[in-house]
Amino acid sequence: MLFPLAWQTIRARRVTFAGSFVAMTCAQTLVTACAVLVDAGARARPEQGGAALLSFIVPFGFICLCVAPFAIAGTFSLAVQQRVREIALLRAVAATPARCAG
Repeated sequence: MLFPLAWQTIRARRVTFAGSFVAMTCAQTLVTACAVLVDAGARARPEQGGAALLSFIVPFGFICLCVAPFAIAGTFSLAVQQRVREIALLRAVAATPARCAG
């Protein structure tokens, strides 16, 4: 019962949930890029400057890992909050449960 309601919500609010998807994709891209650069810095020879790369990328990657969940949760919660407000408004005007699902 909840899956059709969730699917209808996503179909009705494509742009809102697209924002969550974009935030998640950007966060994943940043974290993956940091992981690739950490691996490249670890494999680099000392004369190639691997230590300098690691000293910059490790803190940046840690910040990305800490900030990304908040950005994703924030954009997703805005979409859910908007749908909750709509359902509450429909209930306030005595809409039937079938109308609240649509």
